[in-house]
Amino acid sequence: MRRVKKFILDSNNNMILRGGTIIQEQKAFEKAQPNGYASLDAGGKVPIDQMASGTPDGTKFIRDDRTLEVPAGGTGYIFTGRYVSAADKVIGDFNNNGAWHDLDLSAIAPEEAKVLCFRISFANDVVGSTVAFRKNGETYSKTPVNLVLVATIEHRWMMEVECDSGRIIEYLITANVWTSLELVVVGWWK
Repeated sequence: MRRVKKFILDSNNNMILRGGTIIQEQKAFEKAQPNGYASLDAGGKVPIDQMASGTPDGTKFIRDDRTLEVPAGGTGYIFTGRYVSAADKVIGDFNNNGAWHDLDLSAIAPEEAKVLCFRISFANDVVGSTVAFRKNGETYSKTPVNLVLVATIEHRWMMEVECDSGRIIEYLITANVWTSLELVVVGWWK
């Protein structure tokens, strides 16, 4: 073995920290390859061709199959200008029993809305507490499950969830005592 700065390299060029933790080196040939890691452009962002196929133009979203598609109705995104404003839904508007429930946003989004974009912010004293959303009637969540990562710290996420014709989506919130929970609709896809 040879010593390099604060690391030791083993015979396979894996770095070993002083505590014995092994860090495997990412091989250059794994960049931008299936099961590898993404490369970054000059701005430090993952190039669109490594995330989805199709031509991005600001009116499309990335589907589960990694193609770009204009939402049904296809006329683009409407921004409300309400990123930081009074919440549309607050902690008392949610049921936190760990089951899926309907969330009616028809008073906020118009009939032509197909996909709702909202900011969700929450805090909880229990690390691992969950907030999840999905299209009304689906049997699984297409959105990432948002977890409380650090107790008592407010977490903020931007979400896009497909809604039904009544602008209803579903949510699941674990059965814990939430110190804060707010949802603000910031826009929608038509």
